[in-house]
Amino acid sequence: MQKALEIDPEFAMAHRSVAMSHSNLGHRPAKRKALEKAFELIDRVSERERYLIEAEYYRLLESTWDKAKEAYEKLLKLYPDDVIANTNLGFLYFDLEEYEKAIEFTEIVIKAYPEGFIAYWNLIETYEAMGLYEKAHETIEDYLKNNPDDRRFHRKQAIVYLYEGKYDLALAKLEKVLSLNPDEKLDITILRGITHMLRGDLVRAELEFKKIPETSGARRHNLIMLFLLKGKFEEVENMMRQKPVMKEALATFYLGAGNPEEALKGFEKVWSDAAKAESLYWQIRTLHLKGLAYTKMQSIDEALRTAVELKDLIQKAMNKKYIRYYYHLMGMIELESKNFSKAIKFLTKARDLLYAPNENFPEYNPFFTYFLAEALYKAENLEKAQREYENIISLALGRLNSGDFYAKSFYMLGKIFEEKGQEQKSIENYEKFLDLWKDADPGIPEVEDAEKRLAALKSQ
Repeated sequence: MQKALEIDPEFAMAHRSVAMSHSNLGHRPAKRKALEKAFELIDRVSERERYLIEAEYYRLLESTWDKAKEAYEKLLKLYPDDVIANTNLGFLYFDLEEYEKAIEFTEIVIKAYPEGFIAYWNLIETYEAMGLYEKAHETIEDYLKNNPDDRRFHRKQAIVYLYEGKYDLALAKLEKVLSLNPDEKLDITILRGITHMLRGDLVRAELEFKKIPETSGARRHNLIMLFLLKGKFEEVENMMRQKPVMKEALATFYLGAGNPEEALKGFEKVWSDAAKAESLYWQIRTLHLKGLAYTKMQSIDEALRTAVELKDLIQKAMNKKYIRYYYHLMGMIELESKNFSKAIKFLTKARDLLYAPNENFPEYNPFFTYFLAEALYKAENLEKAQREYENIISLALGRLNSGDFYAKSFYMLGKIFEEKGQEQKSIENYEKFLDLWKDADPGIPEVEDAEKRLAALKSQ
């Protein structure tokens, strides 16, 4: 296409094709530049091509997704079987979390172009997001009937097994991938380590992660997840501060570690990056976290102002489920103010609007659920609090990035069962918590409290 553009610099569809190549390579600025050039030349193309360029240009920014949707729909009125329009409209509905619509357009592509892998892949990811794992497996098997050695789909099946908590099957699939392509050893090492971590074999998980070359960012990322699960927060902080500094992750860490002032400084820097990227979702997520920092600083007026700003920003987005971030922030403000009934209402609304009903969106499922459980516990609603903490520990892949919340849920369940007079269940949960955090940093209050409570229960 670049050679074609040397001959004809005003070849609009060549600019569009270059943009898509940059998109597939993750080159966002170059993609945007090429699409802007294609859009400038839109009067030189056919009606069909014009709608395609318009749609992809308007997909660049979340604030104009409505225009992208309209352009794809106009194209499909003229050409109902257009593969690109159906594929990308499926993508768009997936991003809007309208999964039934995403499936509808993706299935049109599979019927029109059954030999292509992208539509099958998108359908699997949609079923994952909906928690429909059997459907995901069926789709994988349908594809593998005609492409039995496609390692990508064997690897994807291992991921689905992880969502289901079927760790032995996941490991077997990973070995299948390795047999099909020994060059994937690094990727399989990472996934093998993740699988061992999720199944509770933390020693083997660490051994696998330490096989990853030190030059790979994956080594640091996976060891951080493991150390969060083990309560080794000093190591987590040190690793996040290594260059390149993990700005957003470090700020979020400070928020949870009781240093909201430092967290706020970090989120201010992240906000600048999000604004430059013109990513509405990134700005929403960052503003939500800034509001949480103000809440933890007891700056309630500032937190409330941030909540208003957050709600205004969310109203610019097509994805109306983003309102969960506003509900969550308001719930945390009410929780900090000890208005537990209001906190529970807001936090329940936030949790119920999560990306998927069970496993997906791992950054937020345990995070949202944990504070809902905390509000219920402080409101002395032990039965409901218990269910929410049990929801967290029942997650398989969904708890991957939230090992600290996962571990602390066992501690809280120990307290709940103790208050309910169920000593044996209390002992079991304290022991699980203390086993996870047996190598944790010294002086962690939850560890000291769990040890005292466990000793007292065992002496009875």
